[in-house]
Amino acid sequence: MMVRVCCGVPHYLLLNLAIGGQNDGTPDEAAFPLQYEFDYVRV
Repeated sequence: MMVRVCCGVPHYLLLNLAIGGQNDGTPDEAAFPLQYEFDYVRV
């Protein structure tokens, strides 16, 4: 299967990895350091 790249330039995806906030409260220090791993993102 041949896929054509739009405009011939690479594309990037920005994921929001925010922690805490008004609804979730402030996270405690025991939660850090964190590591995120993604195997699949559906767009």
